[in-house]
Amino acid sequence: PQLVERVDAEHPRFYDAVDLMDAGEVDGLRGLLAAEGEALIHARGYLDESYEDGYFAGSTLLHHVALNPTRQRAPDNHLDILQVLLDAGADPNTLNHDDNSPLLLAITGRQLWRQEMMMPVLKSLVGAGADPAQNHGRAIQAMLTQNRLTDPIYRSAIDLMVSAGVPHDIRFAAAMGDLDRLESHFGDDERLRDEAIPGFESADRKKQQDILDRALQYAAHWGQTDAADLLVRRGADINAQPPGVHGEWDLGATPLHRAADAGQGTMIRWLVARGADLSIEDNQWNATPLNWARYSQTDSVHVIMQELQKVWEEAHKD
Repeated sequence: PQLVERVDAEHPRFYDAVDLMDAGEVDGLRGLLAAEGEALIHARGYLDESYEDGYFAGSTLLHHVALNPTRQRAPDNHLDILQVLLDAGADPNTLNHDDNSPLLLAITGRQLWRQEMMMPVLKSLVGAGADPAQNHGRAIQAMLTQNRLTDPIYRSAIDLMVSAGVPHDIRFAAAMGDLDRLESHFGDDERLRDEAIPGFESADRKKQQDILDRALQYAAHWGQTDAADLLVRRGADINAQPPGVHGEWDLGATPLHRAADAGQGTMIRWLVARGADLSIEDNQWNATPLNWARYSQTDSVHVIMQELQKVWEEAHKD
């Protein structure tokens, strides 16, 4: 289990409730919540948790239904446990101390996916009012940067988010290759409109460039060459390294890094043909796109990157 040490919580019965959840004790959990009232259902735990990135600190009981971080295999009645929490008044939009919602943790975790419970949990959370666009669309961003592009379950999750009313901001349009919607985010002056991304104001020129560059990363990750072409024509930098597109783990990656990581061979060739620099290292691991291709363990893409690297190095000899 990743939850090595139990530390301070806002309610003395918090970890007793977690134990009941893990054991699938529906009646016991319901009784405990009824006895303790709102103080327990809204309480936070792991207040001193010292994860590498602290992403679970200050989580509520509802955050646990995402099984992220993984504690153990979910009980067969995991959805009943989730419903007990919701019936007791758990807020599906509550954020922990790292601004992570239960929905975001369910999207980015692996255990629910392994047990084929991801979609039922997401449906329950969305049905209870979880907002995918909350917190500047952080859950949307997390969904669009997972390397599960061909997974039918994952694509179903995207369809669910759309049906829940996810605003098709520029990141979503770029990732999905929706050219009409992508074009709609630009005004007659070809500058981004305010609704291009939550919290954006088009008067901010520096932010405008950053959003264009981030959108190109999503297009590259999903292999959307037509969307990438539109973004580059509108000013996106093909070698830009916008910070934190996928949290801290790819800080300073270029679109070529993203395409290599996601196994997008056609996109890799498109980017290189238009001037992508194969020598740029990301700012987190000091790794080139070729290093990322090797790490992704996609043999065909690794071969493509090796071939392009040789051609690029020959063309850039002093």
